[in-house]
Amino acid sequence: MKNKISLFLLVLFPMLNFAQLSSEEKQTRIDEIVNRIQLPEIPEVEVSVLDYGAKPNSAKDSKRAFDKAIKKLQKKAVEN
Repeated sequence: MKNKISLFLLVLFPMLNFAQLSSEEKQTRIDEIVNRIQLPEIPEVEVSVLDYGAKPNSAKDSKRAFDKAIKKLQKKAVEN
């Protein structure tokens, strides 16, 4: 029970602090957070799961083909 109350207070107090900021201060804080966000770089590589044994429109389990294709994508991403 103590842990739940402590966790609640840890979450609540920063929220109360933010609630007391003026509109300009809130916007400044929001802008600071947004400016720190970095979008991931997604390499342009592709493979076909069909090349690794997946069958289109099949009831066959293609998990192994997907696993192999993902490993190949990981290798290609590192190479680029």
